[in-house]
Amino acid sequence: MRSFSLVSSIRLLVLIAAIQGCTTPNQVHELETKEFQVKGSAADGKIGINEKNQAVIFDNSAAQDDLAVLELSNSHMRDVVERELTDLKACEDQLNDPRLGGSGRTTQIPDMEALRANPEITEDMGIDENGDLRVTREQSFEKKMKAEKKFSVTLKKMTKTAKSQYETCSRQLALAREQHGLPGQKYKATGYFTSDGTWVETKHGEQTLDDAFEISAKSKAKAKAKSGEDAP
Repeated sequence: MRSFSLVSSIRLLVLIAAIQGCTTPNQVHELETKEFQVKGSAADGKIGINEKNQAVIFDNSAAQDDLAVLELSNSHMRDVVERELTDLKACEDQLNDPRLGGSGRTTQIPDMEALRANPEITEDMGIDENGDLRVTREQSFEKKMKAEKKFSVTLKKMTKTAKSQYETCSRQLALAREQHGLPGQKYKATGYFTSDGTWVETKHGEQTLDDAFEISAKSKAKAKAKSGEDAP
């Protein structure tokens, strides 16, 4: 049910992005130089008094710089979301494993690109002034900026949703493991470092659920054998 709620959330976000991406971009207008009395500075710009005698924070930056920063931030946030979703998938796949009483269903990681409302790109092909065959592509800068800003909001919501669902899944998985003879948390590798910094593993850690059941079986067999040796 958790994965279905996540997919439903994504579909809603895609629909909203598509609707909001249909607005007509404004024409570029000439910026007027405003009277501005600088009184200080802030993280978002300069603090001062405008022509209406209002205290404001004013910033003036190159449009291409704003878009580049936004795209870089979204790229990083997208990586974060995909890691969160990968962790959620791994948790839900284990929770759905029949050996833990699950249905055997696997969770699909949603396509993050489907969340981005990409503005239309128009192409044209022809001969340039040098006689070379060229292809030109044009896209609304304003729509691109708006799309990246909406994508940023969506990514933040997705991160919050994925983290919340992962916490819920982790609690349910720990309970399911304990009910089927496993510790609530994964088996951790044990070992030691030698004098030259080399790690020597003395006990294999758990990477998959197969490992967990194998380690558990060996541990029980060892305990049983030891119990037999101690018996009079």
